[in-house]
Amino acid sequence: MDLEQLEFAISQYLDGTLPAKERAALLQRIESDPVARELFETHRRIDAELRTGLRTPAVNWDRLAAQISAHIDRAEEAQAPAPTIKLTFVRRVMPFALAASVLIAVGIAAVVYLSSDNATQTNPTTVAVIEGPEAERGAGPQVADVSVGPAPDLSPDWRTAEAVVAQPNTVIWIASGVDPGQDTHRSPY
Repeated sequence: MDLEQLEFAISQYLDGTLPAKERAALLQRIESDPVARELFETHRRIDAELRTGLRTPAVNWDRLAAQISAHIDRAEEAQAPAPTIKLTFVRRVMPFALAASVLIAVGIAAVVYLSSDNATQTNPTTVAVIEGPEAERGAGPQVADVSVGPAPDLSPDWRTAEAVVAQPNTVIWIASGVDPGQDTHRSPY
C-alpha cells in the first residue's frame, strides 16, 4: 500500500466508511509503522478540528433580508429611466419599403415565369421551307464584313443609338456545318 492509498484508507476510517477487513489491516499498520501512525494522528486532529472548530455564526435573517430589500429599493429609485428612441421616420417609411419589396418580388417572379416558359419550348415550329439551288463555294478565302452603328434616321442623341446597338434584346445564331440541320436554339447572347 503506497502513501496515497494509506491516506485514503485513513480518511475512510475516520469517516466510518472503511470495510471491516480493511479496518483491521489499517489498525495493524498504524501500530507497527511510525509514519502511518503520525499520518493517522494528523488526519485525526484535522478531522476533529473540522467537526468542532467551525461554528455557524448567529445571523438575524429577518434583519438581513430587510437591509437587502432596502438597498434594492434605493437602487431602483436612483436608476434613471431608460432612454427611448422615437422611430417615427421608420414608421412612416415602413409601408413604402414593404410595397417596394412586394413589387420587386412580383417582378422577379414574372421574369422567372416568362423565361421558364421560353426554356420549356424544345420543339421549334417550321416557319418556312425554302428550296433552291445549292450555293456555290468561292475559290478565295472567306471574308465577312460586318459593320455595326446607328441608323441614319435614328435620333442624333448618341446614348440612344449606343443603347440600341450595344444592347440588343435578342440575338439568334444560325449555324451550318457537316450536318445539314439548323441551330434553332434561341440564346440571350
